[in-house]
Amino acid sequence: MIKKLYELGYFDYRGFILDNLKSLSLSTTEAIILIKILDDFKKSPSFNPESLRNKMNIRKDAFESALANLLERKIYEIYLSYDNNIGFEAISLDGFFSLVSDIISDNKKYDENEIHSIIMYVNKEFNRVLSSNELEIIKSLIEEDRYVMNDFVNAITNLKDSNKLLNIKNLSNELAKKSNNSKVKKETPECVKNFIKNIK
Repeated sequence: MIKKLYELGYFDYRGFILDNLKSLSLSTTEAIILIKILDDFKKSPSFNPESLRNKMNIRKDAFESALANLLERKIYEIYLSYDNNIGFEAISLDGFFSLVSDIISDNKKYDENEIHSIIMYVNKEFNRVLSSNELEIIKSLIEEDRYVMNDFVNAITNLKDSNKLLNIKNLSNELAKKSNNSKVKKETPECVKNFIKNIK
């Protein structure tokens, strides 16, 4: 599925890699090389390490070490392919796409557990069972607006301290206030700076 999305141009692999360096266990150099491999793979499955290195401002030893680590972890694999009886080295990125699917699947499980925990907490604080409409609003606040348990706890605490009625409308407004107050300019991550600096 992820591979198909990539082939159709609907998978933001650059963003995914940069956002999931820890989950992918990638160094900055490995991430830069993997992104460049994915860039080139869209044009052709053929693989030429020397040609790849020439497109990048990375030391030879660092490049070879990172490339070897990616291969050892089966993020990519090399195989011999033939075109008109002429053999050439080709690359398979099935290992990477499989890893991406696993990470997304793990995130989904976390989200489901988070949703359940938050719903149970809000039920308890409201001292009643939430309606189906209220449940949908809570799910939307978690899945789309990305509020977490701590946000709900703080919002409900603030409502209690202000002697406001505990209902979905007031809870949503309180969460929105928190969101507006926390809008700060984010500095570009170091890995992104290095990425821009190192790719030709």
